[in-house]
Amino acid sequence: MRLSAQGELDIQVSGAFDASAAARLAQCLRDRPRAAKVTVDFSRANLLDGAGVALAARVLTGVEGLRLRGLAWHHLRLLRYCGVCVAPPPAWADD
Repeated sequence: MRLSAQGELDIQVSGAFDASAAARLAQCLRDRPRAAKVTVDFSRANLLDGAGVALAARVLTGVEGLRLRGLAWHHLRLLRYCGVCVAPPPAWADD
């Protein structure tokens, strides 16, 4: 977790993203400064467990200024279905 001088919080996810990793992400989000824009980068994750993604949806819902990186379309769609405000990539013509 890194907070920039501009007040942007960058959270890097690496390794397996499972329920325990989702709990750590939740703790990072609880501890963040409220005004911080948040980027969660999943590009270094080698496994995205469905339960972890579902738990992440709970903590990511309602995070304003949220940006997500490194997720496959399937996971972005799953998060959107769970109520996370995720801007679709430009290539998403079917949404």
